[in-house]
Amino acid sequence: NDCTNFVSQALHAGGIPMRKNIQPYDEAPNWWIQSGDAGQWLYAVPWVNADEFFDLIRNSTTIDGVDAGGMPENLMLGDIVSYDKYDDGSMNHTAIVTNTDDYYNPLVTYHTSDRKNVSWDYYVVNTSAFTSFEFTNIID
Repeated sequence: NDCTNFVSQALHAGGIPMRKNIQPYDEAPNWWIQSGDAGQWLYAVPWVNADEFFDLIRNSTTIDGVDAGGMPENLMLGDIVSYDKYDDGSMNHTAIVTNTDDYYNPLVTYHTSDRKNVSWDYYVVNTSAFTSFEFTNIID
């Protein structure tokens, strides 16, 4: 269950800085992870939670993300696909665009059930519940 952590690490490795501030969090909520003194992982919730992460990339300036218009062809490397299993209004899974196929369809990579460069809709097709999705272009 580390899909969003994986995507957060990929975005950070791609140059998006962590944000760790003391309140207020209004426009730019925290997004960070670090090792604690006892070796445990400490983190801001949006770093690891799919729904909080989706809210962060769509509704804050911490990571600038914009709706890609529901069209997979609008996705580029480093963009995000968020999945809402059960279509209940809460994102449950996160993937990052890491490649394209021969027809320029986006391929994604994610953890939890590890997948590398699979079609963006692989999770939708292979999940037993109805699953909706949102595409986000990362500007930052």
